[in-house]
Amino acid sequence: MTTRTRSHLVLRWLVLVALALVLGLVSAAPQQAIHADFMSRDGYNNLVLEITAAAGGVDVHSTPSQTGARIDTLWWGDRVLWTGEAATAEGYRWIKVGIGSGSTGWMQDTPGWTIEMDPVYTTPGMGSGARVQVTSSGAGSHCRDWPSSEATEVEMVDDSDMMTVVGGPYQAEYWMWWEYRLANRSQCWIVDVPGWFRVVTPGTF
Repeated sequence: MTTRTRSHLVLRWLVLVALALVLGLVSAAPQQAIHADFMSRDGYNNLVLEITAAAGGVDVHSTPSQTGARIDTLWWGDRVLWTGEAATAEGYRWIKVGIGSGSTGWMQDTPGWTIEMDPVYTTPGMGSGARVQVTSSGAGSHCRDWPSSEATEVEMVDDSDMMTVVGGPYQAEYWMWWEYRLANRSQCWIVDVPGWFRVVTPGTF
């Protein structure tokens, strides 16, 4: 292939890419494309979003405005339900979300602040009677007296701790929860997070 032919092919490729961008066949902003696709779906749209470490504390307001009454502050790992409603105000994009308490409000939709999550994820092999070992990623998990991040902490589990599933799954605050019996015989609930647990003996439903 001559240099002139190669240059001609590259030019044709660049023209095709530019045409595709103009026609909307491809997008230079993947996150916006995901949101646009989500907004165009039929039926009742639900998207569970999890707050990332990059976000810090994210305030949820009663209106799409920083002057709106603050309903709650979300932190890393908190989850919200977005049904597709959005607005632009004060130079920001806002989305209306449901939070674990059952309230709804508006938060800023800043790139990198949230990731889409599967609200019904369960660790493979989880079920009644399963013997589960905590991994290093799950060390420090809060085991609570009922399935809610607002519930009292019964115990904090550590790396390599062994537990037995005695209840669940139970969905709350857009998480799946399991009830465990710990080595000290106390019982409490922990959210099911990918990589936090290793199933040693599978359970049943």
